[in-house]
Amino acid sequence: MKNLSIFLLAILLINCSDKKDEVQLNSACGDRIIIKELTETIPAIVKHVKDGEPFYMGSKIYYEIDAETYLPEVFGQNNIKHIRVFPINKINREIDSQIMVKGTITSCLTGDHGLLTNDYIGFYLLEQ
Repeated sequence: MKNLSIFLLAILLINCSDKKDEVQLNSACGDRIIIKELTETIPAIVKHVKDGEPFYMGSKIYYEIDAETYLPEVFGQNNIKHIRVFPINKINREIDSQIMVKGTITSCLTGDHGLLTNDYIGFYLLEQ
C-alpha cells in the first residue's frame, strides 16, 4: 500500500510540473496577437536553438514552418521563408523529425529570450 501511495504521488507531481511549465510558457507575454488559426494540419520540422540564438522562456525547441507555402500572410509581412514557432505545449519528438501541427499561432514580444541584451524580441508561438 505504501508503494502504491508513493507511485500515485510521483504521478501527481509529474503531471503538475508539466502543467506548471505550460503555464509559465503561456504567461511570458501578456498581450499575444493572434496571427493564424490552423484548422488543418501543416508540416513542421522539430528544431533546437543553437547557442547564442534567442529562445522563448527557456524553451529551446521550436518548429520550423515553411511560411511561404503554409502561412502566406506571415510570409507577405516579413518575407522570411522559414519561421520559428515555439510550441506552448510540451513536445516529445526527435530533433529534425517532421511532424504535423495544428492550433493557434500567435506573436509575442518578450525580454525573456536567453540573450544578455535588455531588448524585446518577437516570437511566434503555437498553442495546440
